[in-house]
Amino acid sequence: RWRRVVARTVIVAGLALGGAALLTAVVPTLPQPSGPHNVGSEIFRWTDGNRAEPFTADPSDRRQVIAQAWYPTDVRKGRAVPYFEAQGRLPGSIAGLPSFMFASFGRIETHAISGAPVGSTQRTWPVLLFSPGLSIPREQYTALCTDLASRGFVVVALSVPYESSVSVLAGGKIVGPTIHPD
Repeated sequence: RWRRVVARTVIVAGLALGGAALLTAVVPTLPQPSGPHNVGSEIFRWTDGNRAEPFTADPSDRRQVIAQAWYPTDVRKGRAVPYFEAQGRLPGSIAGLPSFMFASFGRIETHAISGAPVGSTQRTWPVLLFSPGLSIPREQYTALCTDLASRGFVVVALSVPYESSVSVLAGGKIVGPTIHPD
């Protein structure tokens, strides 16, 4: 009887490890944007020099906000926007999942061009502000933001350091959440 229990335990453990290995090997595919415009993206980092960072012990830290703009562009080719800005330097977990599960995300096609100029087919574009919740990083909404930009919107997606699962600060330091999303 004990041999069957051990054999079943080994089989279950092997299946679990094999499943986890497959998750790290699969490169997710984002859908093509459905609108008529090509999409550009730019990342901005703003620091409020008058506001202390409440989530660190260093009194000299100042509050930062990271914003990624997704927008219509006339450009067709250029440097692709990476899915995770911090790919290869991710914190231990992202949105509650171990970061090894995101190892292959560096090969995701985001369907956006980094630093392309804003499209010239209109003088102004409607702007949507997007703030993800529950510590989920803005990158996990790439398909939505890209699709909205392809339909003629400028989407500004925010990352709040120490609240978002992964944020790249102005100096290049990568931080994860220090607080629970509740």
